[in-house]
Amino acid sequence: YMHADSLTMAQNRFETCAKMQPKSAAVAFQLSSLYALQQDTVRSIDQLKKATKLNPNNYYYQTSLAEIYTDQSNYKEAVKIYKKLTSLFPDKDYPFYMLSRCYYMMGDYKKSIQAYTQLEKRIGVNPEISIEKILAIALSGDMEGVEEAFQVLHQKFPMNDELYFKEGALYYNLFDNVEKSIVCFEKTLSINPDHADALRYACDLYDRMGEKAKVDETMVRIFGSKSIPWNEKKELLKIALNYYKPRPNYTDIMFKKLKKMV
Repeated sequence: YMHADSLTMAQNRFETCAKMQPKSAAVAFQLSSLYALQQDTVRSIDQLKKATKLNPNNYYYQTSLAEIYTDQSNYKEAVKIYKKLTSLFPDKDYPFYMLSRCYYMMGDYKKSIQAYTQLEKRIGVNPEISIEKILAIALSGDMEGVEEAFQVLHQKFPMNDELYFKEGALYYNLFDNVEKSIVCFEKTLSINPDHADALRYACDLYDRMGEKAKVDETMVRIFGSKSIPWNEKKELLKIALNYYKPRPNYTDIMFKKLKKMV
């Protein structure tokens, strides 16, 4: 971190340079960075605007301005810049990605999906980016599109447990579709038996479905899981104690779980 005195000295020098070289984009950019360090967003943006006006084809000046707008949730202004960058720098993937993110944050899922699709054509189907596209498809209400997109991902990454988990979580949280969710969580656990989040979700769904035997089985797996921290297991144990208390074989059930925790 730059010392406050050094920061002030640097700022004074660059402000002097700006007076001497008012048409220097580089000086304006440096001033913008210094103002940003002092959280003076207004002056930082003013200097970045100046830098981009003086040198409109500079990728870093443009992206820096767009990123500030994005951080401020001013997605409308950020989109203008990212759209320009996709034309000026067609070899860069980042503007396409940020364009899709900004449209998503604006709630314009149609344009977000289009931008994600452009990005996929450039870089190929990608688990992290494609899952973001699927969320936009889901929020647009296109259930068939969600299923088709997941099929493409599963064909390309058949042993990716996290993709199946995210699919299940999406069906569970957005659509409350118990049947589809449990199929995805069971598939996740068939690939990775110790997937902590899938175990938690599956246990909750089995309880909702009245599948007591499966709840018991999953509870035992949860307490034996190596991916769930000890402090979380202690909290779950309190819930389990209340859950199983009415059962006549309460002691035997809890003993199985306690053995798994040792």
